Amino acid sequence: MICFVAIVDRGSYICTIFFKVNRLEKIFKKTELFRKKSITILRNLIKCDQMSTTLCCGFLYVFCTKNSSMLAGMYQRRRIMLKTLGIIDGLLTTDRERRNASRSLGGKTVLEWVTRQMTDSLQLDGVVVMTDHSEENMFVKMMTPLDVPVFMTNANDTLAALSKTLESFPAEHCVYIGLDWPLIDSHLIDRLIIAAESNPNGWYAAFQFENDARRGRPLGMFAEWYHVRALHRANRKAVDPMHREYPGTYFLEQVKKEALTLIPAPSPFCEHDLCPTFESEDDWENIAMIFESIDADNIQWHHIAELLLSLLQKAKSKAKVPG
Repeated sequence: MICFVAIVDRGSYICTIFFKVNRLEKIFKKTELFRKKSITILRNLIKCDQMSTTLCCGFLYVFCTKNSSMLAGMYQRRRIMLKTLGIIDGLLTTDRERRNASRSLGGKTVLEWVTRQMTDSLQLDGVVVMTDHSEENMFVKMMTPLDVPVFMTNANDTLAALSKTLESFPAEHCVYIGLDWPLIDSHLIDRLIIAAESNPNGWYAAFQFENDARRGRPLGMFAEWYHVRALHRANRKAVDPMHREYPGTYFLEQVKKEALTLIPAPSPFCEHDLCPTFESEDDWENIAMIFESIDADNIQWHHIAELLLSLLQKAKSKAKVPG
């Protein structure tokens, strides 16, 4: 069953078609017959009032054809509202952030790893990378997989950029994550979304750490969930620069507790104050060692925690050795 069609303008139109067949992936080759059938099916779907707005996470197929402009027009005439959209923060402001996002691990950049793990989420209905028009960040557009749209904004801060992105990619909810850790466990994304949706009054959801300095911002493999109407409202009301740069801090400080869904972070990360981010060459070496010790096709947070704890203990042991 075809569940959703998204048209994205990235120089030329790219049509991404998401399929769901009992949550199993089926790979189709790019054939003329398939392209012709796809266009017929898309016409019928876009005309249909009952077209599902739920994306599957099982399979996606990308193709560019001379018919894409026609499909784009069809899509624009019918605005589709997603349930939950994943947004990856490509608004990189420092050379270190850009260098880290473009680092290669197992043949893929950090940006590609985060993007692919987000598209693996069973609860996300789509993923978009958000960046700006600066020359320094043009590599974000070039490195993002072709089946994932890149939204370029002129917004001056994160909150405004999220709001602009969601105006172009309408959704009821969004999940926001950064590029400071490549080994994302998509199950954590799903856990966050399920917990957030269980709160009928929820505006904001995140994993909660004992370290207050980590609150109100996406951290490594731990994303944030927002109700989109509440996010647009925050964009209109927030004036504090901290709130505009880290929207989560606005919700933690300005909204009622019943609108917050704070999930305890997995115990190893809290008990040992493990921080799944990288800021130095030593951090990157640790990531490379972790990558060699895990199954890259099945990244699991508890394996990451065990390896991080082991590396932390080794570092403490070395520090105790005199000389």
